[in-house]
Amino acid sequence: MPEVRVRLQVGPVHLEFHGRRAFFEQWIEPLVHAAYHHRSMEQMPPTMTVVAQEPVEEEGEASFQPSSPPQFNRFVGQVGARASDVDQRIMAFAFYLWNFERKDDFGLEQIAAFFRTVQDEPPGDLSERLEALADRKRFLEQRAEAEAWRLTSKGVNYVKNRLLA
Repeated sequence: MPEVRVRLQVGPVHLEFHGRRAFFEQWIEPLVHAAYHHRSMEQMPPTMTVVAQEPVEEEGEASFQPSSPPQFNRFVGQVGARASDVDQRIMAFAFYLWNFERKDDFGLEQIAAFFRTVQDEPPGDLSERLEALADRKRFLEQRAEAEAWRLTSKGVNYVKNRLLA
């Protein structure tokens, strides 16, 4: 996974970041630009400088791009520690796709991208976990298309009552 190291100063705000490039571009860079533009609008001279940046190779695997990053951040914060295991995080994300992104179906790649977005590695047994959530718990149902899944009403109630309550 490509990493980046950046040190920024925007007026009195100092930021040092070292981590995944995708995380920086999705979550931190917009904050830096907002701070930069806010200071510019106040007509104070911004002093934003990139002190050091390591060379970055091309990204290999995509992360999830929510239609509303602030809404996604609130949801992740709300679920928080309640989604402590992998199956709970899968269910939370399936609920997010269904409730906020208005997507009834999702696939393995979307779930794997979600894990990368929250700075976690997708489990190697993701397909088996989805099958178990469908067969044993009845929280998901497998669609006619191979590797396509849908959240069931039981899964919706689980997330609402256990992870969001």
